[in-house]
Amino acid sequence: MKLNSHSLQARLILLVMGGLIALLAVSIGSMTALNGSLDDYRELLNEHVRVENDINNMNFTFKVQVQEWKNTLLRGYDDSNRDKYWGRFNQRQSEIQDIGNALIPTIKDVPKRSKVQEFLDSHSLMGTKYKQGFNDFVSSGYDPKAGDKAVKGIDRAPSKLLSQAAEDFSKERFDFAQLVEAHSAQVSTWSTVAVICVTLLVIGFLWLVLKNTFLNPLAVVMGKITKLSEGDFTTNIDVSGSDELGQLSRNLSQMQSEIVEVLT
Repeated sequence: MKLNSHSLQARLILLVMGGLIALLAVSIGSMTALNGSLDDYRELLNEHVRVENDINNMNFTFKVQVQEWKNTLLRGYDDSNRDKYWGRFNQRQSEIQDIGNALIPTIKDVPKRSKVQEFLDSHSLMGTKYKQGFNDFVSSGYDPKAGDKAVKGIDRAPSKLLSQAAEDFSKERFDFAQLVEAHSAQVSTWSTVAVICVTLLVIGFLWLVLKNTFLNPLAVVMGKITKLSEGDFTTNIDVSGSDELGQLSRNLSQMQSEIVEVLT
């Protein structure tokens, strides 16, 4: 359907469409901002939580590895037990190094990455000392004290480094979650305010347009009709309008002229 740009119908439709487009634009902007918050939350899940879990996994595996060493010393007098527990110790050594080396490139924060790298270096050196302790244990005739002497206390520093790294990531995750929550609440509040303001502006603008283009001209035409009904055929009727009210005014003016001709 083709609309006449001078008609009241077209103006009203365009006005309503403009208001809806403005509301749609505000809604899209709000959704985009909220999606940004969701992206931040995904980052929290994909990076912070994953890294923290990997570090906790390394820490747990490290404690298991230390326990395997103790089992080696306590039960290593038996050949099968010695091979079993020492094999598990070395397996845990490789697992921790593999997890750490895969984790390092994914950590964006340089100090935290350095702390994890420092643990891996310390853990690698620790593995070498444990091998020395194992050799001392075997050469001493499976004396636990001889094996423990070479490695006594060396697991404390690496464990402390890893615990500190886990605490740092846990704190950062908590702070980041608080920031995302605050940002989401702020976006939600301002989005609501923006929608309300735009709605009020659209309603106000619609009222002004209706008043100036329809209600006021209609009141003028109704006044002319009232005067005609009272027998006043001398009133001047404005016929310059190009919309429906202008057409009504022209018809009314023509009717007035015809009545005057009949009367005269």
